[in-house]
Amino acid sequence: ENSVDEWNAVFPNTPLLSKQGDKQPPYVFVWKTWGKYWQVCDGPSSSLTIGTDDVPLGSYVMDVVIYHYRQKDKFIPIGYASTQFSITDQIPFAVSLTQVNDKDEGDQKFIQNRAVAFSITLHDPSQYLSKSDVIFNWNFGDGSGTVISRELTVTHTYIAAGAYKPQVVVQAAIPDSSCATPPNLPTGARPTTNTLTSESPIRPTEDITT
Repeated sequence: ENSVDEWNAVFPNTPLLSKQGDKQPPYVFVWKTWGKYWQVCDGPSSSLTIGTDDVPLGSYVMDVVIYHYRQKDKFIPIGYASTQFSITDQIPFAVSLTQVNDKDEGDQKFIQNRAVAFSITLHDPSQYLSKSDVIFNWNFGDGSGTVISRELTVTHTYIAAGAYKPQVVVQAAIPDSSCATPPNLPTGARPTTNTLTSESPIRPTEDITT
């Protein structure tokens, strides 16, 4: 229950604070979401990383209360904050448009027969997609066809004046560690009566989930 007494220097999930060298940590950050607590001892700033395995998709609230260490076993609450975050199975991203060599990028008006740069910014603070193959499928809305790219920025030139509605679809092929090829075992551990040879090495296909 969200009550004043709940935040009154009670740390239910962890033992008493550990020392940092010969000094007690100056601040204690108590994070709360999903009915769980995380206690972080840190300096003037702090961060928390939590797993999202088996967490249903949706919007959640994260609360944090900051305590200041004053004396032995004495912690004074000095701040409180709350923010909302979402768990999604899609890739959050933003697209920005600029015309190459445009003197006024803020007007969002573009001249025909001059290249327009489309730049994508992926929201991936945990680097979950760092080893993934991310592909961008562009349709610039002028009947010129589809452009498939792995680059975060592409350019396109509109040869006729008008209003267009460009679209992009982002896809990520994420390696599945459970499908990785097991390492070769020593020959003595797997004896066989027949030996198979081939003229060229066989390369197993990599299984991925999308």
